Amino acid sequence: MDPDQDPNPNPNSSGDDGGGGGGGGGGEERRTLPEELSKSVVVLECESSAVGGTCEVYLVGTAHISKESCMEVQAVISSLKPQVVFLELCSSRVGILTPRDLHVPSVKEMIDTWKKKKNNLFGILYSWLAACMSEELEVIPGAEFRVAFEEAQSYGGKVMLGDRPIDVTLRRTWGSMSLWHRTKLVYYLLFQGLFLPSAEDINRLLKEMNDDDMLIL
Repeated sequence: MDPDQDPNPNPNSSGDDGGGGGGGGGGEERRTLPEELSKSVVVLECESSAVGGTCEVYLVGTAHISKESCMEVQAVISSLKPQVVFLELCSSRVGILTPRDLHVPSVKEMIDTWKKKKNNLFGILYSWLAACMSEELEVIPGAEFRVAFEEAQSYGGKVMLGDRPIDVTLRRTWGSMSLWHRTKLVYYLLFQGLFLPSAEDINRLLKEMNDDDMLIL
């Protein structure tokens, strides 16, 4: 993939924090998703201007620090080859779509970020914890987005971004918490980052959450 290529061919964006998905027009031959790929996929039928008046939207649930999610996303898109692949990304996070090295921020870097008001305490600690877990699992946070983008590019599919700006989400989340809940959250993030479970334990937890249909960030 050319790093200078525009990763958002259609910059129109919309939507809140949710899952990524893809759609197929009603006028094309319908493809069937193999049963083994259906567990993490919800199929929605929506009104459309396409021939037939409807289109199918395949909503794919993922974990942002999971190699398994990357493989599932690639397999689903490769199997369906949707006309449009919609990614749960805002424009400020478009850098995820280009190859990059994993970096766990140092204490100094996190303090500098906080002083410059580039992020609030929740966002800084959450990003740090995600980076710590990703280092343990040897996967870049949000790698499934890049996999989806590259798979869509491989057959000429259209890619669209759609999500509320991440800074708005973090600001609203932090602002809605009481002082007590903020204190508990900061303690939890610090504790989890300093006493990180093993890769085996993290993968087992992700599988249990998936099996129980739990929502994870």
